[in-house]
Amino acid sequence: MYRAFEDMRHSDISEKQLEHAQEIADKLHLRISFVCDDTMRLSKLKDNEFDLVYTSNGTHTWIADLAVMYQNIERVLKPSGFSIMYDIHPFNRPFTGEPWKAPQVIKPYWETMPSCHWRVQDLVNAMTKARLSIKEMAELPAVGASFWFSYDELIQQNPDKMKNINNWEFNPMAALPAWISIAAQKGEEQK
Repeated sequence: MYRAFEDMRHSDISEKQLEHAQEIADKLHLRISFVCDDTMRLSKLKDNEFDLVYTSNGTHTWIADLAVMYQNIERVLKPSGFSIMYDIHPFNRPFTGEPWKAPQVIKPYWETMPSCHWRVQDLVNAMTKARLSIKEMAELPAVGASFWFSYDELIQQNPDKMKNINNWEFNPMAALPAWISIAAQKGEEQK
């Protein structure tokens, strides 16, 4: 339910993801309607319409103003609705991320620009500024080797070596959290 930039409004990747999601919903006989919209506007969605808004891996990288995005999410959530985000953990951003090597710093954690690699405080502050209450946060390790390699790189790796990819004693980068997830809730409607 997001779009990166104005000229990508009908981007294949978003539409294809929604088509795939619809196929899965149809197979499971679930009545779900999918909408491709820009989280910086959510102009196709009514106020207080959704129980849940989920943003997945990669969404936040494209967002230039987290506060605006979370204000829009809060607007479309029903009272007591949830916003759940899941993305790469910001603690990974300062490092090259090369497996099997000691972490190499390429920039300070505090430098979020030019690629909008937000910090944990930026995520939390944007949510709370939008009147969403943080209910739970999870910092998660990498699971499997796909965190460290693209598919093309992964199929070229030695399977025996991959057994220890998430063990920090063999892969020092695995000592850092790989993912972050934050669940936030909209308040109940005021009477």
